[in-house]
Amino acid sequence: MAHEEAPAPSIPEPAVDPQDSELPVWTRRHHSWSDIAILILACDAAVYGAITWAWQVVAAVVTVDLLLGVAARRYSFSLEDRPSRYLVVPFVATLTTELVGHVAFLDDVDLWQHALLFMIFVACQILSASLSVSLGTGIRKRWPRPTLLIGSGRLTTKLASTLVEHPEYGLVPVGIASDVAVPGTTLPVIPLEDAAAEVDRTRATDILISFVPESTESLVPLIRQLQARSLRLAIVPRFFDLSPSRDRLWDIPVHVLPTPLPQNRFRMAASRGMEIVIVTVALVLLSPVMLAAALAVRLTSRGPVLYRQTRVGKEGREFTMYKFRSMRVDADQEAYWTVEDDPRRTKVGRLLRKTGVDELPQLFNVLRGDMSLIGPRPEQAALTDVFEATIPIYRDRERVPAGLTGLAQVSGLRGDTSIEERARFDNRYIDSPSVLLNILILLRTFGAIFRGQ
Repeated sequence: MAHEEAPAPSIPEPAVDPQDSELPVWTRRHHSWSDIAILILACDAAVYGAITWAWQVVAAVVTVDLLLGVAARRYSFSLEDRPSRYLVVPFVATLTTELVGHVAFLDDVDLWQHALLFMIFVACQILSASLSVSLGTGIRKRWPRPTLLIGSGRLTTKLASTLVEHPEYGLVPVGIASDVAVPGTTLPVIPLEDAAAEVDRTRATDILISFVPESTESLVPLIRQLQARSLRLAIVPRFFDLSPSRDRLWDIPVHVLPTPLPQNRFRMAASRGMEIVIVTVALVLLSPVMLAAALAVRLTSRGPVLYRQTRVGKEGREFTMYKFRSMRVDADQEAYWTVEDDPRRTKVGRLLRKTGVDELPQLFNVLRGDMSLIGPRPEQAALTDVFEATIPIYRDRERVPAGLTGLAQVSGLRGDTSIEERARFDNRYIDSPSVLLNILILLRTFGAIFRGQ
């Protein structure tokens, strides 16, 4: 590619604090991404508030900003980065003004006055964006974020020089992690295995990953290790000249990895609170169904009503999982998991499995905190050891609590199916969490129950 043929630039060494020869000045303090988001919201609120007395308009503008992702952590920060805001926000502001019924300088608005008002709000949006970009760029230059690069070759040195030549991105390179030589750089080059230690030494907050000779699979453990430290990671696409990207560093597109679920403490806390409410309500509403299932199991086969089994949950911790017994009492010795038309099931057990009622006692596991409503399916302890030894990515699914349902389950990956595929789907859910995905998983779960699957 053309980028790879350019001569490797020389990277100037950053200044060092004379009071501390080990740590540069800019590793002691840096801007946060919330600083920029708050600045954008404040500029919009101030500009719109200056021309209208209607606080509802200002509230609508701020709400739309949040919905459009103004608080998203992006490196590119200029007037052309979010063109949709210049039309969507003024449209919502104009509509809100009409609903409110007045604006400071307009009493009875007609069609032409609506058009005039919309154009005024467009001007407000451009003015606000200009102010936020100017102030935000100043903040980034004043308190940049120390950044560790992972990669080799000319693209890595070009990426490093871009950060030095364009301080408006608020990133200062502190070193390069690579197992091969990186020509044309004055930055320290360390082995990949020492990347985590270098992050601690330099207090790096961002990781930029460019082309590396190692395979993708070999880098996944390192990337997950760095993500666990709540760092921000971005990857340069392999065919970056052809890759559309919502973010960029000058002429280099980058893909910012979303924050994994374990590092999103607010989302985890909010999800836990909602789970407690949902499970409590569900236990009350479903208590007649659970009572009927317990009586059916007791009256139609010998043995206990509940089936207890040790399963592995978050961070490899074992817990006792509960289900309504759907098999003969001696069935556990014959196989590890069920298959289609399993002969070990009782007549009532087949109905319980078909309708999913046998899983209802796990609501108590969710209430106790052993499990979550959505997450990786908990596996038996004996099988977990085997899977972790043969499938490198399997242990990564244990970063969150086990789930009553999950992306792998609703995708048909349960029972006698590929364990590696299950692990990939589970990790996909953990690495890219979203409220919409949770809703879709729950809807697909109910759909599978109604279809008897």
